[in-house]
Amino acid sequence: MTILEALKAKVSYPLTEDTLNLLLIQRELNNDDEFDASVAKSNAFQGAVADLYMQLATVPNMSEGGMSVSFNDASRFISLANKIYKNIGEEENVTDDCYTNFVGYKDVK
Repeated sequence: MTILEALKAKVSYPLTEDTLNLLLIQRELNNDDEFDASVAKSNAFQGAVADLYMQLATVPNMSEGGMSVSFNDASRFISLANKIYKNIGEEENVTDDCYTNFVGYKDVK
């Protein structure tokens, strides 16, 4: 399994590959590298997962293939992301600014 495939496996919602690649590049991870236990535990991958949750929180009321995410879900994604940020020694992202930092949704409704 590659790092990109591992990040995709974290959520069921189909984000574009460009979006996921962007999250990995911002964390200086190579999408084609092998995913293993050391990568899974790394601050870089954990940060990418937190960024992914923040990405999902940015678009309210999206639905795809039986999965929908509402404003209530967004607050849960932000909470999960902030726990990860705290665990890896980064600042929590609790402001509305986070909603403008991410792009790349596929088929947002």
